[in-house]
Amino acid sequence: MRRSEASQGSDCTIPATMRYPGAVLPICASVSVILTSCAPPRYAEGQSWVTAGPMVGHTTATSAIVWARASGEGDVSVRYATDASMKDARESDTVSAKMASDLTVHMAIPDLKPDTRYFYELVSRGSASARHTFKTAPSGGAKFRVAFGSCAGQPGQTVFRAMREAKPDLLLMLGDNVYANASELPALRAYYRNSRAEPDFGAVIAETPTWAIWDDHDFLGNDLDGTAPGKENALKAFREYWANGNVPDTSQRGIWHRFTWGNVEFFMLDDRFHRNVVKGSMLGPTQRRWLFDNLKQSNAMFKVIASGSVWNTQKPHDSWNEFPEERRALFEHIAAHKIAGVVLMAGDIHRGEVWRMKTELPYPLYELVSSPLAMRVSDCTGEHPERLGCYSGNMFSTLDVDTVSTPAALHVALHDEGGKVVFAHDISVDEIGGPTKAEPLRPTVNPGDNYED
Repeated sequence: MRRSEASQGSDCTIPATMRYPGAVLPICASVSVILTSCAPPRYAEGQSWVTAGPMVGHTTATSAIVWARASGEGDVSVRYATDASMKDARESDTVSAKMASDLTVHMAIPDLKPDTRYFYELVSRGSASARHTFKTAPSGGAKFRVAFGSCAGQPGQTVFRAMREAKPDLLLMLGDNVYANASELPALRAYYRNSRAEPDFGAVIAETPTWAIWDDHDFLGNDLDGTAPGKENALKAFREYWANGNVPDTSQRGIWHRFTWGNVEFFMLDDRFHRNVVKGSMLGPTQRRWLFDNLKQSNAMFKVIASGSVWNTQKPHDSWNEFPEERRALFEHIAAHKIAGVVLMAGDIHRGEVWRMKTELPYPLYELVSSPLAMRVSDCTGEHPERLGCYSGNMFSTLDVDTVSTPAALHVALHDEGGKVVFAHDISVDEIGGPTKAEPLRPTVNPGDNYED
């Protein structure tokens, strides 16, 4: 591909005498000083080799993954620095975009500093993309904001504009992130590409570390489970288009993973791939053992367990209500091992809710439901004494975390499509079992933990 002569934002000038067919030799503007490096010229708008992204994925206190999709096969890297001028910028190892992975790339950035803002751009074919920014995770207790939501099937997703204005530190996509309802790989990929073409969504994920799980519509189709054909294609497409800590690890048959941020550990569940493969199990034996073991070992102040399907008793089908024995076993495991600070998340039901449930636990168990981001809505019909709040409309939610103050606390808010808070509730760590004493946090080195099926 020939680089455009309308390149923007370059730190070097391109004299006409130095232009050659198919190549441009960057000459630094200053002839009196020879610089060791020059920022690559940028393509004019609409001419970039980046056809989707970038997206900041799994991010820790010392590393990050950046995702993108290229326009053709070739090597891509990330150029990054702590200064907006990109002074003293470093560059990641190159990754090759291949047709076999639909030209998607996952680029690792190592050796970062905790709680630090970085500026970055993608570099390929002698040119750089637009510049973006992200912040690494804090190394211990902190105050931060989580945005979360599910069900983004309609075009024109302006809800993400309001989400961006809320300035989240990280984003959790809780399933039905696309509505492919397909088992063929080309169709699944096409729906992901359409999703990444949404400009407001793209603006959020370019600067906000993002993790994702799926539910039925971005798995294979409405209410389908692990017995349906085509799930390997769904898994491949998911790994190609998201950048969780265990993606694109092909050794794990499923998408579950965990990560920590500011003394909070997030357990992101796969509620589809193994669902009903063993009758009566949502998780399957491997994922169940992974979840039980890691909850028991966690020393995080709060433990957030996220599922695409809802946990509460209101929805009788295609939810945890279809797996009461496994749900009860999980809650009994938490109670038996005195695991404090557990909070549940879910999506799916096309309305936002906050539940305060009585379960096998010795403390109230909160469920935070956020749906839909951009889809038809369902009414807040019926009353339930454990449901504290409900909102019917396109929406997103935020969870403000404070593990610095005493007591540590959470503040959950449901936001309408324009960002207005329509319901909010505070949760003290003392209310949900008290603080976990163990310090420091254990590292999340391999989020999939190499559990075998």
